[in-house]
Amino acid sequence: MNEPEAFDGYTLFTPRFSGLAYLIDNHGRVVHTWTLRHNPRLVKLLDDGNLLTSGNRIFDADGNAVWNYRYLQHHDLLKMPNGNILSLSHVFISREEAIALGANPGSIACPALRATHIVEIRPTGPVDGEIVWQWSTFDHTIQDFDPEKSNYGVVVDHPERIDINFALAEETCSRGRHLNWQHANALDYNEDLDQIMLTVRHFSEIWIIDHSTNAEEAAGSAGGNSGKGGDLLYRWGNPRAYQRGTLADQRLFWPHNAHWIPEGLPGAGNVLIFNNGSEYPGMERGYSSVDEISLPADGYNYRLDEGSTYGPNERVWTYAADPPDAFYAHRSSGAQRLPNGDTLITAGDAERIFEVTREGEMVWEFVNPELGYDLVYRAYRYAPDYPGLRGLDLTPYYQTAYRTVVAGEPVARSVFDLHLTDGRLVYVKEECDQEDAEKRFFLHIAPERMDDLLQERREAGYSIFDFEFRHYGMLLNGACVALVPLPDYSIAAFRTGQRNPQDESDLWSANVRLNPEPYRAAYRAAAAGEPVARSVFDLHMTDGQLTYVKEECAQEDTGHRFFLHIVPERTDDLPQERREHGFDNLDFDFFLNGALFDGKCVATVSLPEYPVVSIRTGQFGPQGEVWSAEFALGGGMPPL
Repeated sequence: MNEPEAFDGYTLFTPRFSGLAYLIDNHGRVVHTWTLRHNPRLVKLLDDGNLLTSGNRIFDADGNAVWNYRYLQHHDLLKMPNGNILSLSHVFISREEAIALGANPGSIACPALRATHIVEIRPTGPVDGEIVWQWSTFDHTIQDFDPEKSNYGVVVDHPERIDINFALAEETCSRGRHLNWQHANALDYNEDLDQIMLTVRHFSEIWIIDHSTNAEEAAGSAGGNSGKGGDLLYRWGNPRAYQRGTLADQRLFWPHNAHWIPEGLPGAGNVLIFNNGSEYPGMERGYSSVDEISLPADGYNYRLDEGSTYGPNERVWTYAADPPDAFYAHRSSGAQRLPNGDTLITAGDAERIFEVTREGEMVWEFVNPELGYDLVYRAYRYAPDYPGLRGLDLTPYYQTAYRTVVAGEPVARSVFDLHLTDGRLVYVKEECDQEDAEKRFFLHIAPERMDDLLQERREAGYSIFDFEFRHYGMLLNGACVALVPLPDYSIAAFRTGQRNPQDESDLWSANVRLNPEPYRAAYRAAAAGEPVARSVFDLHMTDGQLTYVKEECAQEDTGHRFFLHIVPERTDDLPQERREHGFDNLDFDFFLNGALFDGKCVATVSLPEYPVVSIRTGQFGPQGEVWSAEFALGGGMPPL
């Protein structure tokens, strides 16, 4: 969906585990792709045109690594105005250390406890950096379980401290190794206040801390602009976490992506939060919303009445579906305020990005067509005048690819011409209408190595990447163009085409062997002798191999499945399950066993190692047998 009211710009996202980052225009057309050397959760376009990604990495526009600093990072990171990288990380303590901090031993069933660590990194070289500031959860704990410990206190009187026993009992072991106690998933930086905002999922809260502190102050409770060191300056969303409320007072439910709305945008200074609505069993809300709140700021601190909870009690703005449970993203996700006042929302596990107005009307929507990558963690929209876009060619990739491929020869011709470029298979039909694109496309890919296939596909020998044109293609000035990313393993062959939805028969198909040389050699060997049988295909036997040859051949000749029945001299040579039939069934697909080159079709099949009496072979289609040939081998074919 792309209504005229939508904010025009370019949207950046990465499907998790894809290793790719996409920049699309408002029509959903890819205008730039980064092929990355890892699988980032999150990508952000910097104002210098580089791409900041998870893993403390920066890439240029061509996907070349500019900076790669090895330090444990998760979920979020950002570039600060001073050029440093603020990175969300983990800190671990052992079960014994957690108990020494007053944790209830009965709530820790794992060897370790994991919590939040933030580092500020100053890049000093392509793979180097210096940590110039850091903050850790475990420097700011309180507990009312064990009076013998130094951090013992009255939790309700110290909302600036983090109760080490909150939510421990609900949390289970992560991979059997540690308790993921807090699960912070986002951070933001406010330069004017020199403060950091954290989104803490398992506390269902947002926190604000002082960044103006030095190393000693960040670990203590005094110093910095606020005078409170590294203690929490503000928290909101779940007063149960500091014992000043019940579930009825909870406002956030495992949220994501809380951040200050930047200056110059509607709502500047307010906080925008993706409120997922999920929680521990029995506490979940069951629907998602995007909430905007105004902070009770008081200089560098935040107002809190004696015995009360942090405000606000009301939201400035919220978006939820009608009915509410029609919009529910139970994990990941995010939101961004746009210059026109609309809000861009990422529903992560649905791989869906959409824009809503202040009134909640949807004016733009995009669903990732490569569904199955698990999620799109967060997306960002950039205005056309954003400095980071200046060095990029923003011509829609469909148009760029079309101009590129039509200048060369296709690897196959059928109803659609097929081209290979930039790791994609490009389908082109010069004179096309919507009807040509409505039938579902099939794409079967045979790898060089069977180990590259998923376990469940190895028996078939190929992967299936069937797709719909509307997800991968568009109409360009009367031509149909579709681009399908190919897997990153070495490909031996592919078969593609379209099917009739009424009877699943092929409307058209094409078989492409990327390296036909072994089949050229087989053809030369076969052509040197006489065939053992002639039909639509001539059949030759040489070097323990049956070779099928058609001198004047088209794609249609390869679309039907081949059957191959082998009668042995001794029934005992057959596999157990074939003995009652009296012959072995070696049916095959041309695209796995053949190649089309120089107008010829050639397929080869290795014959079994036992003596053979006779062979019957041919092709069959939806209506039955297309052609067949049968021949005897006299006294039997000698063993190989």
